[in-house]
Amino acid sequence: MTRSPFLISSTHPRQEPHDPQHLGDVIVSSIPREMVWLGFVGLMIALLGVLGNNVVVFALEADTVEYGEWKTGVRSEGSIYAVVSFTRKCGQAIGGALAGWALSIGGYVSGATDQTAEAIGGIQFAAGYVPAILALIATAIMIKYR
Repeated sequence: MTRSPFLISSTHPRQEPHDPQHLGDVIVSSIPREMVWLGFVGLMIALLGVLGNNVVVFALEADTVEYGEWKTGVRSEGSIYAVVSFTRKCGQAIGGALAGWALSIGGYVSGATDQTAEAIGGIQFAAGYVPAILALIATAIMIKYR
């Protein structure tokens, strides 16, 4: 998986290594309601995969600048970094909105002392399966990157 660079070198190019984010996401989404501590363990494991992703993103930005200069003869890192910054901010805004929508769709009631089983299931789905699915989609896209 291209999101964990330390795992890439030890695997065959067509073989996908195990990524901590997928494992953590599955733990978060499938634990029983009473085992909150295990949910936090799953979250910490998932964050290991996110850390690998953040390292690769900045390397790809620099690669884009170098590739653009090689192809056009013009070094335009200011424009490239501006576009990356803008899209990152848009993605963070959309991600925050999606979290709120997921809570609403799941039936979360703000201020309630106890949430319904549907709300807990919605939270687990939004916090576990959705990130895992999106990470798999991102992985499929990045596998094509050379």
